[in-house]
Amino acid sequence: MKIKEQCPDCILKRTKGILERGNLDNPDAIFLEVKQSVEFLIDNQQEYSWIPGEISPAQLGTKRQEIFNKYGLGDVYQKEKIMGKEIGMEFYDKYRDTNQSMVDTLLMAVAGNSIEFDVGGVFKDKETIQTETLRSIDQITEDDRYIADAKKAIEFIKKFDAGEVLYLLDNVGEHYFDLLFINRLINLGWRVVLLVKGKPILNDVTREDLDDFPLDLEILDTGNQDVGLFLSRVNSELKERVFNADFIVLKGMANFETLSRSVLNTPSLYLLKAKCDPVADTLGVSKGTYLIRTVDADRSFI
Repeated sequence: MKIKEQCPDCILKRTKGILERGNLDNPDAIFLEVKQSVEFLIDNQQEYSWIPGEISPAQLGTKRQEIFNKYGLGDVYQKEKIMGKEIGMEFYDKYRDTNQSMVDTLLMAVAGNSIEFDVGGVFKDKETIQTETLRSIDQITEDDRYIADAKKAIEFIKKFDAGEVLYLLDNVGEHYFDLLFINRLINLGWRVVLLVKGKPILNDVTREDLDDFPLDLEILDTGNQDVGLFLSRVNSELKERVFNADFIVLKGMANFETLSRSVLNTPSLYLLKAKCDPVADTLGVSKGTYLIRTVDADRSFI
């Protein structure tokens, strides 16, 4: 994944937006440290990348969080998590008793990845997000291309004997969009295991965010505060669960960034919206495109 000027710029814009929200004594010093770290990683990516040969946007975001932690900014998206959960629960209450096909629930899960509170350091309000998300649902569920992709993905899943599916969650609120699809997987006989972050990072789901989740499912966590899932930075037990799952669902750009080069010995399904130029360019699609892509066992996405 080629890191262009847009990615560091986006990281720094988001950094500035986050720092402007807090009553901090030293925002300029924090921003400068993030900027210097980002520039260092870009300039030395052959040596310091966690994916061979290059730095991913996920690594830049993870490094920024490490710096935030030094200054007591460990969980800076709590407000967005609360709003996201409200949006997700309202969505789930609206659709939970409707007769949605499995294709529709998959499309809605993908549409949930469009939820984005922080765009280049500019934070949107709940009403704006709700309006945009409902528009995304209408767009994706009525688009023949996405419907065809979803049907292919469902056919792909049904080829396998139902076993353990490891479901990599992304953002808080979005996980309620996943819930409709997860219910359909369970109806097919799959045992769903959720994988969340070990510590707060951005507005990603952690164990604490699942305290009132409607389903009682096994939950695993990464044990760390990384953006995405870098297999080189998790313990052997989690690696074993990843490689021994019967199927994997990966939500969001960060999981794509960190795992799309990995050869997994289990079939997988990537669900995401290409929200930035580096990811869109890597996928060969325009920015804003949704992706529903299956990958066979013992192959990498890229």
